[in-house]
Amino acid sequence: MRSRTAPEGEFRIIGVHQLSKQVWIEETVSTFAKAKEVVDKFQGQVDVIYYVHNDSNRIIYDSKKE
Repeated sequence: MRSRTAPEGEFRIIGVHQLSKQVWIEETVSTFAKAKEVVDKFQGQVDVIYYVHNDSNRIIYDSKKE
C-alpha cells in the first residue's frame, strides 16, 4: 500500500477491515467536503472503518458511529 499520508493539499480515504485488519486506500480527493461525502456513504458498514487522512498524516474524520 502506498502511504496513508495524502499528497500536499489533498485528503486520502483509508479503509480498515476490523476482522482481517486489511488496510487499503479507497480514494484520494482534493477537498475535505468530498472526502467526508465519500466516507459518509460507508456509514452502514459494520466490519470496515474508513478514515480521512490529511497531508500531515492526521486522521481528521472517520466512519465510526458516535
